[in-house]
Amino acid sequence: MLSAIVPAAGMSVRMGQNKLLLTFQGKPLIAQAVDTLLASAVDEVVVVLGHDADKVREKLGGKKVKFVENPDYREGLSTSVVPGLRLFLLIPVPS
Repeated sequence: MLSAIVPAAGMSVRMGQNKLLLTFQGKPLIAQAVDTLLASAVDEVVVVLGHDADKVREKLGGKKVKFVENPDYREGLSTSVVPGLRLFLLIPVPS
């Protein structure tokens, strides 16, 4: 099985607004990225949420993806890989 992790938890601090929610060619950038993966040979797409999680989730409504939350998203992009891998490997998230 081929899986993909989409890190979508960042705060887009340098951009000044959440770039994943910006529209390009009629749809949000996050939807562009996910749709590209869904049209590929990937069997499963996991979207890692953090900042603006509800808004990002809303923009992906109806798409066949799994969501996982990154409570440590403020610490940087690398922290979004861990929750995605935990989901693939079925490792419980520590409380």
